[in-house]
Amino acid sequence: MDEVVLFLAAEEWNNGPLSSADMELWYNTIKHAKTLLEEAGLSVSLNPWATVLHCDRGRRFPEELDFSPMVSPSGVKAKATASFACPKWRKYISDLYGMFAKLNFRILWIEDDFRYHNHEPLDWGGDFSPLMIERFEKRIGVKTDRESIVRNILKPGEPHVWRREWLRTWSEAQIEVAMSIRDAVRSESSSEPILGLMSSRLEMHSIEGRDWTQLFAALSISGRVAHRPHFAGYSDGNGRDLAESSAMLDMQKNIRPPGTIVEPEIENFPFTRFSKSDSYTWIHMALAQLHGCDALLLDLFPVSGVTPSDYPEIGMFLDSCRSSLDWIAEHFPSTLQTRGAGIIWHPDSAKHIHTEKGVSMEELRPSMLSAARLLNSFGVAIQMRPGRINALFGNSAWTFSNEEIMSFLKGGLWIDAEAAAIFQERGFGRLIGIKHAGWWRREEFNYSIEEVAEPACGVRKGFRMNSNLFGKIARMEPVSKAVEWTSLITAEGERCGAALTVYENDLGGRTAVSAFPLGSEEHALVKCPYRQIIVQRMIQYLAGSEPEPVTVTGGAYLTPIDFAEADHRQIVVINGSVDPAKPRVRIPEGNRLEHAYLLRPLGKPENAPAKQITWFGGITVELEIPVPYLCIVVLFVK
Repeated sequence: MDEVVLFLAAEEWNNGPLSSADMELWYNTIKHAKTLLEEAGLSVSLNPWATVLHCDRGRRFPEELDFSPMVSPSGVKAKATASFACPKWRKYISDLYGMFAKLNFRILWIEDDFRYHNHEPLDWGGDFSPLMIERFEKRIGVKTDRESIVRNILKPGEPHVWRREWLRTWSEAQIEVAMSIRDAVRSESSSEPILGLMSSRLEMHSIEGRDWTQLFAALSISGRVAHRPHFAGYSDGNGRDLAESSAMLDMQKNIRPPGTIVEPEIENFPFTRFSKSDSYTWIHMALAQLHGCDALLLDLFPVSGVTPSDYPEIGMFLDSCRSSLDWIAEHFPSTLQTRGAGIIWHPDSAKHIHTEKGVSMEELRPSMLSAARLLNSFGVAIQMRPGRINALFGNSAWTFSNEEIMSFLKGGLWIDAEAAAIFQERGFGRLIGIKHAGWWRREEFNYSIEEVAEPACGVRKGFRMNSNLFGKIARMEPVSKAVEWTSLITAEGERCGAALTVYENDLGGRTAVSAFPLGSEEHALVKCPYRQIIVQRMIQYLAGSEPEPVTVTGGAYLTPIDFAEADHRQIVVINGSVDPAKPRVRIPEGNRLEHAYLLRPLGKPENAPAKQITWFGGITVELEIPVPYLCIVVLFVK
């Protein structure tokens, strides 16, 4: 343990914004704690637990702090959560950071409540306060009100011009606060201070219009800034969720400047093994380390007022997992890059999405991770940036320019039914090989089964799989030269359209189109070994003459991650299923397996017996021992 990060007025000890008396008490307490920790040889950082505040939870503004509250889209006013546009709160928060900067911490963190979404009890969040509306009125030169703003930014169809301007108003307000905090910290600190930003899911920040480039620039001091990316849950989850966690770590590499200090938080709430087990804590630590993070911030001790001696098992846990984490850190530097099927997404998608009903801020939420989850769960390695082969699902298809879409269509591209409808509306229907004739809704038609029509998909003709759980399915037919790999049929066995088609277009690209709305209803796709075969065969088809991504079979929810740099290549497979598995890893462009290791939760790295099968263009590696739940296989490949 090299460092302690002190929380300021956190969780149970938070009663809303700090009064002047509370501020002085906390300052003296933190100062004393920092001195003791530094005398023990530890570095110290500080995390004020609240900026605008996460949620009210019975808290109130102190009488001396007459802050303007956040206001929800429906007009609900917060009682302890401040508006980003409130000048009194802005002075308060910059003064707070300036005051504690005098103590010269390594990093001063900004909590993830530095956001507009998720401020209970507000519906969705804020800030539709009068002060924010005044800023917006100055921008557009028109008097307006909250109801009109909400109605226009959520207007169905083509986005109203106000949406982009409203999101810019929000973004600029945040950036101004960030600059004010930065200036206060820089002015009051006598050391070389670093500001760090904790963030939430990128889909939610997209709804807020966050400008990541400008925000990190606003927080940078002497070219240095830190990031605490969100990537995993507070408590024990399901191993299949690790695919999304890996994708979230990878995608956030694209939003921060080079050289950013990256220190994810391994969250545990409401603390102890009753919330998150040692094994699940370890797998999250290991995953962050695999992605080359600089440090791990561990939520292990309850904040309700305990000492380390109250939980001796935490020290034993840290001792047990240190060797494996040090091993990962040695072999997985931040310079490694993921390789695989590209996932197409953009942080600004919410500005472009066409809403259907126009009643909820959630309609602006882009589909960013559904393709990543689906491909990883079927054993296909991914990268969270465009590549030679890509996947683009759901409403995110509205985001990209015609030129960008054309470039995607020149390679290999898998799109779902929602993206296909958008492509067709935008004039690209002839290049995707299908005609989208609208939707069958669940209670309007008895679609039921997906049936294999073409053995080229890797599964025998006539094999059937469930498609009964989707709320809607596209009425889709292939155009000439498109090949219908699977068909949609009713419970009576009547064909009612294509379910999956592949097509080589006039640009030389290859497309695969699913009739299912995977961007919004990915959970409704019933997974099975045969769908895995079809998806992996589809990826091979999309690759054409180019090498396809690494794939893995041998069990359910085996997540592959292909890391590479120059002539170094390290392939990771994580078992997210409770059942032990013997992974079979297909590695295009692989020449030789140099070594295989197995990492078990809390255990030391151990050799993993494996055999290599060589084929023209690559190798296949078969593990000869079962890989248990939450264990990691690492293959070093030349």
